[in-house]
Amino acid sequence: MYIGPLNGPRADHLRILAHSFLASAFVGLKEAGVIPTSRYQLDQYLHVGRDYEGGDVMGAEAGALEEALKALYPDRFDEPLRRPEPEFPGGYIHRFLEAAIVRCARRGEYDPGGPAAVETVDELIAVLDAREATVYACRAMSNLTTEGEEPIVIGDVTVYPETERFGGLVRQAVALIPAGPGAFNREDPRPYNPPHALIVASANVERGKAAWKAQASAIATLDRFVFVARLLKTGTQQSMWELTGASTLVSEAPPHYRLFDGAGMPNMRMKRDVAVRSRDAAAFATLGKLVDEAVVNRVTMVSTPFDLAANLFSRSFEPSTWAERITDLATALEAMLIGGDGDRHQITRKLKERSSNLLAIDGDPAATIEADVNELYDLRSQLVHGSSISEAALRAQLEAVSTVPAGEMFGVALEFAVDRLRDIVRRAFLARICLARLPNQRWPFAGGVDVDAAIHDPETAQRWREDWQQQLSDLGVAEAARPAVPGVDPLAVPES
Repeated sequence: MYIGPLNGPRADHLRILAHSFLASAFVGLKEAGVIPTSRYQLDQYLHVGRDYEGGDVMGAEAGALEEALKALYPDRFDEPLRRPEPEFPGGYIHRFLEAAIVRCARRGEYDPGGPAAVETVDELIAVLDAREATVYACRAMSNLTTEGEEPIVIGDVTVYPETERFGGLVRQAVALIPAGPGAFNREDPRPYNPPHALIVASANVERGKAAWKAQASAIATLDRFVFVARLLKTGTQQSMWELTGASTLVSEAPPHYRLFDGAGMPNMRMKRDVAVRSRDAAAFATLGKLVDEAVVNRVTMVSTPFDLAANLFSRSFEPSTWAERITDLATALEAMLIGGDGDRHQITRKLKERSSNLLAIDGDPAATIEADVNELYDLRSQLVHGSSISEAALRAQLEAVSTVPAGEMFGVALEFAVDRLRDIVRRAFLARICLARLPNQRWPFAGGVDVDAAIHDPETAQRWREDWQQQLSDLGVAEAARPAVPGVDPLAVPES
């Protein structure tokens, strides 16, 4: 049962035990050569099991502090092994010690009764007294910024543009997650593929509940934002690194750091930068609602065409071989335009007909889409069936794709081809989401519609095409239906 904030003699007793523990622990850490910390360590963040052993600090004073925490906060620590989401006082004790070391190192003195120690003891009590805690998820993205280089709030996500090179995003993340540097393992993340931005989401966790669930919720908010941004903005944003953790230096668990695959060597052969604007908030909300309302039956299902296509589409933005991304995107297009209709014969013909009839728009006519899908899906078929492909043959196929600039270097041409297929998949997503909307549901995800008959009838095909594009226009995101603006080769030397 919650017994209210700790104060009076009970709080004084806990403070005495906490300072006594710090005094004992500092002696043990000095004898082990752990403190004073080196000024070359990343802001003096230490971890038990890496920088010191539990036996260096867990003496009688630590035992007394642990017993006091159990007695004073039974709603948090009583019989943890019988709780579905247990908390352990030992976790708080180590995080408390490591927080005190950080603050003492900044002051240049390891005084267990000094201002740094007092501040950390007060924070420990405040964290334990609080009915809920706040956790943040911060993700660094490439090829993303904001208009005017000011932070912008888009729904539940704040976008912070990088305004200072070499560490600006890290400092912004650490301002929200004070213990963050301890998660970097003394490797300050600095991937390079500008412009960069930090996207941030938060979640609250009630006392007695597992913090990892709140962190997972915040990460899911970022994932959704990135997915919607890629559908709406057509950029080449790549996830570089992610930091999650509590808003306080003292917490039960340390923060978690993730470096995304390929972030150390970003793809810079073709890119399309995106600047988010304040007025985009409505468009993000609208398109996000559209995605959330997609009527997809997941009951008893382990996979659906929609979810498979979404995962493969998202994966295509992260570094991998060109063959993997062509295969992923072709599979995603097949899942969106073929999956679920019960007839899988003549897939190439169906993909060409359905994509060209559904996605055609001024500036990207049906004949161009059909020709590009023919080349790119044929390339996918060669790859998955293990065919030999010569460089000359591949270059000929690439140069037949409408958006691949003539005379480009081989690797750059591949990137433009991947980008074209990705944009076709993006628009196929939007078309299917709109055509499956209630109440009309011209083409529901559950099937039950003779799609070939509809596509082969010019009037019906035109109604479907106009329907989904008009829906986006009515919702204020008409630009999402249009093909992506041409990408650029960032390494090309501009003509004088």
